Amino acid sequence: MRFAKKVLLPLVLVSSLSAQDSWFVSVTHTNSFEAHTTRTLTPNDQIAAYVLSLQPIDKNVNTSHTLYGVRAGKLYDSWRVYADYDQFKHDKDKNDLADKNVDGWMVTANADYIYNIEVMKVLSFFAGAAVTLAGAKPEGMSSSPTPGVGGQAGIIVDVYKESDYKLSLEAGYRYLWLNIESTGTEQIPQTNSSIDIKTITSSLKEPYLSINFAF
Repeated sequence: MRFAKKVLLPLVLVSSLSAQDSWFVSVTHTNSFEAHTTRTLTPNDQIAAYVLSLQPIDKNVNTSHTLYGVRAGKLYDSWRVYADYDQFKHDKDKNDLADKNVDGWMVTANADYIYNIEVMKVLSFFAGAAVTLAGAKPEGMSSSPTPGVGGQAGIIVDVYKESDYKLSLEAGYRYLWLNIESTGTEQIPQTNSSIDIKTITSSLKEPYLSINFAF
């Protein structure tokens, strides 16, 4: 409850900071969405143990994903609050016995402080906090959605302004701490042997680009 108050209170207070507010929508993309995962491998028989001895597998890995997302929120003079929905995908490394194809998603609530550079007029910096619910399902494995916390920072460049709307480009970096646990079994080709796999994804790193439209 104490954590929830710390996260949600700024979202409530921000609505009273300015009367000059507008709505905005965005699309985001990155090819460098990275997940840090710890893997535990348990051979089910001597053949599986022998295969593992011939093909050492990293217990800690950073896997790269492609991510697409959309978001919507409200923009104030020096704040913004918004929610995004993202989908990400990882293609299996065929040289890694424990690697899997992964499909995942995130729903995130965010609050950012925006610092406008008066001299340049079109450039702003932002930094803020995020609360997320994320799920990642490696192929053939089971997992459950997991909450997480983190933050983001970056720059915004206005590319077109009118009295009623504004178009901007954004480059940002988000870091999330969470604990996505997945379990499954990998069958060793041409044998009846298998390896039990347990993975724990503990962090997500997201350098991204977005196009923002305020109205």
